[in-house]
Amino acid sequence: MAECKDCFIKYLDKADTGILAKIKQLNLILQRIDNQIWQALENIKLHPQFYSLRWIMLIFAQEFEIFDVVRIWDSLLSHCNFQDFLYCLCLAILILRKEVILQQDFSDIMESLQRIQDLDVVEIISIADQLYKQYFE
Repeated sequence: MAECKDCFIKYLDKADTGILAKIKQLNLILQRIDNQIWQALENIKLHPQFYSLRWIMLIFAQEFEIFDVVRIWDSLLSHCNFQDFLYCLCLAILILRKEVILQQDFSDIMESLQRIQDLDVVEIISIADQLYKQYFE
């Protein structure tokens, strides 16, 4: 959890613990786990910082109502590897938006990824748990 502060320290942006490294790592994991989503986003040049910067920096605090944010944070804090589970939460959202990502254009996809409050947080956490168990344990 302490590494979250590194996202807010400008001179660490390009360091291994900085925000750019975290976004790059998320993109690499996405490429490995769901190449179809990754390729669709690459094809339209929708870079991961466009949709994941706010998710990672604010740990979804701006995306959901406080009750849902507390559920997300509780699940994050209960995992032994906070950062990897945060990536899994991000990936779960992308997976839940897969149909939009594969069928829509840049602006529709961006809108869909910036307006995720309609997603079921329990389902996001459940998918993230499955991803974590499959790829990080």
